[in-house]
Amino acid sequence: MSASGRVIGGRSLWGNTFHLLMKEFGWTLDYILWGISFQNVQMLLSDTIDYFSDTKGNSTKTISADDETNNELIQQLFEK
Repeated sequence: MSASGRVIGGRSLWGNTFHLLMKEFGWTLDYILWGISFQNVQMLLSDTIDYFSDTKGNSTKTISADDETNNELIQQLFEK
């Protein structure tokens, strides 16, 4: 993202989808075009996990679910 907050590029199938797959999975363009079906690509991308924080000015904290010491804290988050 530029300093002004504008997003440049990434609006086409090539810039948005293919670049993401190549970056996140290390796939080559040849594999994306010929090695996997586009239906599987769409299903994979529809199930990706995105996290958006709606806190305004508050600090966010990442909680590791693998750490057993966080079990009580995680349960409290679900009870809210």
